[in-house]
Amino acid sequence: SSKSAATSSSDWQASKRYRRILSILLSSNAQRYMKTFRSHTFIVLGTMVLLHIVFFALMISTIQKQESLMVSLSDSFLVFTCDTSSLLGLRVLQQLAIGNSYPGAYNLSDFPYWYNLIDYQVTLFKEKLDHLYVDASSKK
Repeated sequence: SSKSAATSSSDWQASKRYRRILSILLSSNAQRYMKTFRSHTFIVLGTMVLLHIVFFALMISTIQKQESLMVSLSDSFLVFTCDTSSLLGLRVLQQLAIGNSYPGAYNLSDFPYWYNLIDYQVTLFKEKLDHLYVDASSKK
């Protein structure tokens, strides 16, 4: 019986605390603070989403600029490589034209290979140089 009295006493105190907390939470001051907190939360969330979108767009723009610079660098390297390869091929063709051949390196039967290599290198050289020119013109 004393246990049940203690339990009912503690239940009564718990319900009294619950009603007190509930009355505090439902008061106009608490409601006003919760509305303010909710609106501030949405403002912060909206600001974070907006900043995320802006910085994502900036990152994409920066990556695209870097990609463009890397393509230009690659094209510049290919222009240099095509230039030197073409000069080497022209020298070989010159030697073949005057009748010089170097066994193990090249001979007259290699003429079509060297001719096609130079043709490919010159075509690639022109394409990459045109691309570099267009890039340089568009950046002015």
